[in-house]
Amino acid sequence: MSRSVEISPSALIKHAKALIPGSSRGRPTATNLRRAVSAAYYALFHQVSLIAAASVMPSVSPSVRRDHARRVDHGPLNGLCAAIGGGKGDWKNLHENEKLRQICNDFVDLYGARHRADYDHNATFTKQEALELILRSEQSLRAVARLRSTPDGQLFLAQVWANAGAGKQRRT
Repeated sequence: MSRSVEISPSALIKHAKALIPGSSRGRPTATNLRRAVSAAYYALFHQVSLIAAASVMPSVSPSVRRDHARRVDHGPLNGLCAAIGGGKGDWKNLHENEKLRQICNDFVDLYGARHRADYDHNATFTKQEALELILRSEQSLRAVARLRSTPDGQLFLAQVWANAGAGKQRRT
């Protein structure tokens, strides 16, 4: 029987960086650039979903929180981030929070880049573009970790849970 292994946002960032060696000569392969972009997105996605689950169910075990974090859906989370980042809808107050707006804009940009990396056969990424996306993901990972300590962050995390598929059935 295989052992369950937690998805670690920081390990995904480390993986993305390993795919694009900074000091080596030559160009990373297109496949490595695509996988690095995808890993950078997934690092931020999992960070948001894990912290949202922890914020709404702080007293349950980490394994239960991880199981519930899997219910957060990419599309609705991207829509929520696009609304907050763009100051649309009922999210005017959250849009005024510069740190939260930056996290949301980073998420939206990484979501689009990941979609291109994973599904667009004609998409290309330069080493610099991939490294910039990894950096933005890494910075947002740290910022997301601090969200639980702010009222705006708590509201955002509650909305992630409410609007991004928290009621969705677990995929197996």
